[in-house]
Amino acid sequence: MSTILRGRRLTIARVAWATVTLLAVTLFFVSLPALYNWHRTLQGYSRDERSVLRANLAQLGLSVDFYASYLLALGVVLAVACFALAVIIFYRKSNELMALITALMLVLIGATFWGATDLLATIHPTLGFFGDVLDE
Repeated sequence: MSTILRGRRLTIARVAWATVTLLAVTLFFVSLPALYNWHRTLQGYSRDERSVLRANLAQLGLSVDFYASYLLALGVVLAVACFALAVIIFYRKSNELMALITALMLVLIGATFWGATDLLATIHPTLGFFGDVLDE
């Protein structure tokens, strides 16, 4: 079987890639406010860890809001880098099956790596379903 796509298969593969990519990127950006709030309230830590983290941040002269913004910015930078690389691969080699799979994996890694899509259920249950689909 050839890994070069042509004709109808190429069109179907490109449309499927574009659809999943659009869904993943949209859900990622929709989930950013919930992710920021999750970081800001330190929900990923136990009660003891929260107090230690707050004390450490205060000792460094940093606020919890700065910490949350910093973590959010790291996630966005990683995601945008993955999205950009995926678009470049798609633009240059979208007729090759392995390139499409690689580009799709980059999009999914960028959208789900920092756990942003895990928090979609807090916004709306339907969004939570789509986030679960992307994570699996």
